[in-house]
Amino acid sequence: MKWTRLYGLEAIIANPSDVARFEGAVNRLERTVPLTDRVNELLVFQEEQNFDNARTYLESCGMAIERVDLLSLPIERTREEPLYADYAIVTPAGNAFLDLALSALFILNAAKPGAEPAPAYQQLQEHLIAVVDLEAASGEIGPHIDESAYAIDRQLAELADRIASAYGCSVKWLFT
Repeated sequence: MKWTRLYGLEAIIANPSDVARFEGAVNRLERTVPLTDRVNELLVFQEEQNFDNARTYLESCGMAIERVDLLSLPIERTREEPLYADYAIVTPAGNAFLDLALSALFILNAAKPGAEPAPAYQQLQEHLIAVVDLEAASGEIGPHIDESAYAIDRQLAELADRIASAYGCSVKWLFT
């Protein structure tokens, strides 16, 4: 399975009366613009053109909206870590996404002779959102020593770099 970047459009619902207006707008929108998925006020689109059309339409309906850049997680290859529920967006259809504004994905590589990726991983583990088995998850990343990608809070990227370096490893950031 390949990584899939998706385009999310989140409606900002300021008061309860906006919910009915939003639902009506989405019902009309779905007649002409295909949705890939949906969870509550978040509409997910696979094609940027569909995202742009939906944004234009919802704005013309007076809806406040926000763009959300998403990464689809291959559920069958993803191991949930303790922070998963705080970061992953799981839809009623059973799809899971990471909001790329809040999370980042990396590969931990043994950069130097004598590198110790196992202790580096142990230090990072408490901060992980998910671990993705890369063997079948993507062909676009390229060669790497570790067969997993790790999702972490984007604000902890520098910490991940420091931990990896302390153990002779390097971090390759994906989808930045």
